[in-house]
Amino acid sequence: MPGGDGLDLLRELQQLQRGAGVIITSARAGVDDRITGLELGAADYLPKPFYLPELSARIAALVRRRHYQGTNLLVVGALSVDVPARRASVAGRALTLTRIEFDLLLLLLANQSRVIYEGRDSRTPFGRCGRAVQLV
Repeated sequence: MPGGDGLDLLRELQQLQRGAGVIITSARAGVDDRITGLELGAADYLPKPFYLPELSARIAALVRRRHYQGTNLLVVGALSVDVPARRASVAGRALTLTRIEFDLLLLLLANQSRVIYEGRDSRTPFGRCGRAVQLV
């Protein structure tokens, strides 16, 4: 961003209007940059170059999410996962999970009844799926 850092601008915006629907578009495509932007409150992070139809689709998805008044709780059997709070419990008993364990739990919940192949998705908690997911 010419003349400043977009993440500083995002910090200021979050102080003024918490929960603003921000989509970051940036040439900084590293995983750490994307994670930082999302942790600071961005709703999405789209590295450059990107296709305008993809940006349009992400904007539409953001609008849909912001108008959704449902729950942020995922429930599968006795397992309950509060995604925004990053908490999980089984039969009401809280689980103590590391960041990677929680991300892996979400990956597995999102891929129920599917085999997760090595190298299938480079955005897993481990960067590449690697042996850690094979052993799960």
